[in-house]
Amino acid sequence: MPVPLAKLRGVTPELAARFKELGLTTTNQLLAIASTPEGREMLAVQAQVDPTLIQKLAERANLLRIPGIGDVYAELLERAGVDTLEKLAAARPETLHAALIRVNVSVQLTTRPPTLTRVRKWITQARSLSRAAKYRR
Repeated sequence: MPVPLAKLRGVTPELAARFKELGLTTTNQLLAIASTPEGREMLAVQAQVDPTLIQKLAERANLLRIPGIGDVYAELLERAGVDTLEKLAAARPETLHAALIRVNVSVQLTTRPPTLTRVRKWITQARSLSRAAKYRR
């Protein structure tokens, strides 16, 4: 489900306004353009931001394609080292769940950390989703 770009963590009100001027208001629209290195470069120039920010926002938007992952769980995943859909698809459920619990104990992002069952579902869904972005790392 697309998320309004103005609500995507990392998008300032100023950047949301620039995106809106470019006709971008949802995460799906961002992914349509920012799914390639060339698209991210073009968007970075048009929005007057660093291309690495566009890449980070695209990675976050891509994670939000998984049902049940919202901004809080996306941040929890990122802090646990899972910042792309590909990393989520490659994760071992038990290992990732333990890391998420460890991170949440440390930073207290949520009072309801994901269960092992939910983490398994996320990984299964990540494996079945089409790849929406090509990253150069």
